[in-house]
Amino acid sequence: MKFGVNTFVWASPFSTAEHLSLIDKVDAMGFDVIEIAVEDPAIIDIDALDGRLREVESSALVCGAFGPGRNLASEDADERRNAVGYIRELIDMAAALGSPVVSGPMYGAVGKTPAPDLDIRQRERDRSAAELRPWPPMPVIMVSVWRWKR
Repeated sequence: MKFGVNTFVWASPFSTAEHLSLIDKVDAMGFDVIEIAVEDPAIIDIDALDGRLREVESSALVCGAFGPGRNLASEDADERRNAVGYIRELIDMAAALGSPVVSGPMYGAVGKTPAPDLDIRQRERDRSAAELRPWPPMPVIMVSVWRWKR
């Protein structure tokens, strides 16, 4: 078993320009892995990140942050396409870092108010699944944090 910690504990958004030293901090604390929360792929230098991980002989996992505009469950096709493009970026980052998984709440945008109707919720789940279904099998962890008020 390995133990890790997510960069959200210290930084949001994580950027290599400002937070690369977290790798050393996490390593010094005794964690086996650092989970990189990728809010904005443009501010993460994969080469710098990978180089520092190699220097301290550590590893990383890639975690998505699905805020507004990145909603696989949305009725808006552009929002779903944006989410799919973002997930592809995460997968590319994971491959470059040797991360065996991409994790995160991919079902829809974080902070989204759950639909009050069970049928609407089912359609949202179906849209999320439909966007991911065409992809080849890969190790993606979809964090299930569907929370409903009954």
